[in-house]
Amino acid sequence: MPPLCDDSLVSDGFDIWVLKGGRRFKFPDPPTLAASQYGRIPLVTMSPAQLAEVPAGPGDGMFLQEEPGPDAPNKPVWQFAHGALHHVLPERPGRPTTADILVVPHRSLEGIRTGQAWNVNAGAWRVRVGDRAKAIGEAARARGFTRAAGSILLVLVGAVVGAVVSQWLDG
Repeated sequence: MPPLCDDSLVSDGFDIWVLKGGRRFKFPDPPTLAASQYGRIPLVTMSPAQLAEVPAGPGDGMFLQEEPGPDAPNKPVWQFAHGALHHVLPERPGRPTTADILVVPHRSLEGIRTGQAWNVNAGAWRVRVGDRAKAIGEAARARGFTRAAGSILLVLVGAVVGAVVSQWLDG
């Protein structure tokens, strides 16, 4: 088997994927492959065991953009974080460069949950703080703490995190 790198096409004999950023993205059908920039790249056949070693779909922190298709000529840029795709707003200062964005097959991101659109830096911070606060709230609730514990955290940790923890304690 030849060494595989980004833009390699791989198949298990049934489905076809392109490798991007150490992960694989599936072509939904043969016409999509034929119309893509990958249509003339040689195909490498892999056993199911070899293919299973390459994770499918996006990884945390990846910036992604689907190839344009007949139904959508201008595709948005997404960042995958915490199990969801978040639309990267075009007006964001310091938006990722073309080199940072992985172009994946048209319709290969279908079925992945989408989150809120965000300014990448502020959005990533909000998601991390929200997840951390949720975990703290769930742990406190499991130990029998009440909303009063959330109020104490509100004073100690700050308004945003404490309010989220209080919300989860009530949940």
